[in-house]
Amino acid sequence: MSNVTVLTAETNDILQRLTLFVTTEQGSQTATTLDRHMEQPRYQPSFTCVLEQDDALVGYALLRHVRWHLGITPLDVGMIEVLYINPAHHSQHLLETLLYGLFRVCYDNVIPLVAIQGDPASLMALGFAPHRFSAMVWLNVDQQIDPKSIHQLQTYSIDRADECAALYESNYRTAALTEIRVAADWRMWGNAVSHIHVLEDTQGRTLAYAVQQAPPNSDELQIVEAAASDVGVATSLIAHLQRYAHTQAATSIACALPLSHPVTQAVLHHGGTTHISTQVQPNSTTTTMVDLVGVIDLSMVLRALQPELEHRLSMSHYATWNGSIQIVLARQQITLAIANGHIIVEEEITPAQIWVHLRSLAATAQLLLGYRTSADLRAHGMLQCTDTALGLLNILFPPVMSYGLPTDWLVNQNM
Repeated sequence: MSNVTVLTAETNDILQRLTLFVTTEQGSQTATTLDRHMEQPRYQPSFTCVLEQDDALVGYALLRHVRWHLGITPLDVGMIEVLYINPAHHSQHLLETLLYGLFRVCYDNVIPLVAIQGDPASLMALGFAPHRFSAMVWLNVDQQIDPKSIHQLQTYSIDRADECAALYESNYRTAALTEIRVAADWRMWGNAVSHIHVLEDTQGRTLAYAVQQAPPNSDELQIVEAAASDVGVATSLIAHLQRYAHTQAATSIACALPLSHPVTQAVLHHGGTTHISTQVQPNSTTTTMVDLVGVIDLSMVLRALQPELEHRLSMSHYATWNGSIQIVLARQQITLAIANGHIIVEEEITPAQIWVHLRSLAATAQLLLGYRTSADLRAHGMLQCTDTALGLLNILFPPVMSYGLPTDWLVNQNM
């Protein structure tokens, strides 16, 4: 519609109007969030989008450029941190207009994926799809715990950033779809952050850290990120966190961490229990916040994944297979030409040995990121291919277990 426009914050005038809009609509605290958004390491003015209707601001969106691990490949992702439309003006048309403006920004910046923590009911129709599982590890607080170690629990400060970065890399580098951070990302944590706990030795060296959900839950100490130099140190960290939780009148510790994580192993050895589930429960009518991802451009994603796809192929019995795979979407057809272990992404229709028809962008995202296998998607009518194609597709796009925060934590975070 001609009276609706998406603008990016290329000028001070737009920024000033947006700041006034945010302060009036959502309060001064949200305006502080806007300032922090513009301090992000890879920030560009186009990552701040505003929605105008009849020359008046009615909504805005904030995009953050992040990178995720997927095997040996870093994936560029546009993370939508804020998506807001004035309730008095809200409509599906305005939502789609604002999102398509963001998609164009991602495309222009060669960012092949866009992610958001939002309500799947309204976003899955636009091509977004759930792509993470929820993994929770619980431990009851032992009131009699007395950590018999020379370690101490301290508050994080920015001078520990390099040590925490090294611990994070060693604990999360094999965990799929976790964030790749550089020094500038760690500086965004700030200084003297009270909800980040650091375990140090007698010489003041950082051995482990744990990030507590803020604001804290009085009954449960919620840990959303942690890292330790080894499982022995992780055991000491858990013991100190139990004592801290007891002082805060918490009765349990809940950790949202991958199953292979050393802190998860320490919790289990302390008598903890774990629970894994999808973030979207079948036949659920409850409105929840879920990790969702969408494909901006299929060829762009496949080119980004090319090193990982070639690696997967080389480690399989298809290492010497030569041929081509044609992937067909409603509005795009891509051919993967495979020869002597190398994969070339071609944006043209050519004869192919294997033909794959994906019914939606949502199915495409879930296949590429390993949330669902080709056989699973085919069984649910979301993918069409021959039986003989499944073997090669499962090699190129195997199941990947990636974990996000539980939905109730996402709701609290976004509030």
